[in-house]
Amino acid sequence: MRNCKGYFLLEALIALAVLTIAFGALCPLLYKLHVERYTLKQKREALEWLNNKKMDPTITLTGTLASYEWKDRCIVFVGKNKVTYRECDVKKP
Repeated sequence: MRNCKGYFLLEALIALAVLTIAFGALCPLLYKLHVERYTLKQKREALEWLNNKKMDPTITLTGTLASYEWKDRCIVFVGKNKVTYRECDVKKP
């Protein structure tokens, strides 16, 4: 009878290959999740700049996450996902 005291090298390599394939499939999804989370932080920062109202509308604002620009009572910025966003101020009655 054979002595079965552990895994064969082939079994360990197959397990490693399966884990590598699973991780490789998750990497693009995790990167997209990171980019979207960062973009939400940029939007939140733009809204904070907009609500601050102490800024000169002629300057370009450089925040911690992006550069923001005033245009017609709105803040325009390009998110990390390379989409241009426009957050506008709402006049309260």
